[in-house]
Amino acid sequence: MADRQLGEYEGLLKGLVESPSLAAGDYAAFHRRAQVVVPGPSRWVVVSDLEGRQFANTRVPFGTALPTSIANLDPEFSATLLRGEVYISNVMQG
Repeated sequence: MADRQLGEYEGLLKGLVESPSLAAGDYAAFHRRAQVVVPGPSRWVVVSDLEGRQFANTRVPFGTALPTSIANLDPEFSATLLRGEVYISNVMQG
């Protein structure tokens, strides 16, 4: 079941990556769309660069000052992004 759910989330995230608003750098529009596609307080989407600068984070309202992500400290994070793959972190079954 967990593998199926991860596959579903990966498909949703890949769809978001191809969003015209993301390509255009319209992070406000992307934030709104991502909140619809990945709803709920226990799931969120973060858009960041390889230096860890966040441009969108659906866990907080758009426009909130965003910290530098600690994910840039994880070598697997950078390697995954460079391969063009989805990076999923902190998965917990509850």
